[in-house]
Amino acid sequence: MSRCIESLQRQTCQDFEVIFVDDYSTDDTCLFLQNFIDSNSILASLINAPYNGGPGKARELGVKEAKGKYVAFLDSDDWYRDDFVEAIKKRMESDMLDLLFFDYNRCYESGKTFHISSIPFYSDGFVKSDFMALTGDSVCGICIKANIIKKIKMPCFYNSEDAAVVPLLVYESKSIAYLPEAFYNYFARSNSLSTSVNPNIYKGFLQASNYIRQNIPDTLIREKEFRCINLVLYGAVFRALFSGVDKRIVLRFIDDFEVLYPNWRHNKYYCHFPFRKRVFLALVRNRSFLLIKSFIKTQKIVLSFR
Repeated sequence: MSRCIESLQRQTCQDFEVIFVDDYSTDDTCLFLQNFIDSNSILASLINAPYNGGPGKARELGVKEAKGKYVAFLDSDDWYRDDFVEAIKKRMESDMLDLLFFDYNRCYESGKTFHISSIPFYSDGFVKSDFMALTGDSVCGICIKANIIKKIKMPCFYNSEDAAVVPLLVYESKSIAYLPEAFYNYFARSNSLSTSVNPNIYKGFLQASNYIRQNIPDTLIREKEFRCINLVLYGAVFRALFSGVDKRIVLRFIDDFEVLYPNWRHNKYYCHFPFRKRVFLALVRNRSFLLIKSFIKTQKIVLSFR
């Protein structure tokens, strides 16, 4: 948490408020945060959640109390670039934006750092439907007008709540832009939820897909379909088999998906999937489970070197 707080102290523009949300911790986090608030000039407050509701609920509590014009998110293991507030605020105000996407660095315990683009295929001709389909799926990679995000009830899934809410924020926004600079540093812990063997993780991907289908109108059906391909046929299948979930369960939700989207392979955004995902999706389409498991083993080996 120290890197997170120190990055706030180093901001070149101090015109912001910080809302810490303690998600029912069982250690001395609350005391540490209160001591920080009492001993620093940064405008800050602390919310103590009455129970552990996960990231979605914690963010909802923070958004509800936010008094500023814009909202951005920072997880406790992560940190901002020193000019984050100054640069993001300047762009939001100069272009009168509702929503701004920006890049981030994925930082590993080994010391390796990788620049991650929030919109790898961005072009100046991007329209709202392109943002809907092709933007990243982390709320930590956005700045949003407070009055827009306050209208939305943040989903509270086991995981993947960001993947559910980002498309809805795009839908509710009129003026959207992308700043291709890494202002956020994400610390990829070896024992994080995203890398752990957990048979429940895949369920969050399915819940996120359902949330998108229910909350985004069918006027954006191709964009919804593309998001759901990524969540169900890649994310849920990968995480389920990665964690040893019964193949029959996986086959069932693949079949259910293809009832909803029988022509998913012909989605107009399909070519934007990276090559490795297209290989994986081809294996899923052919129900080649042995090859899928070999693919997953290879990915585990690649991750182990980071």
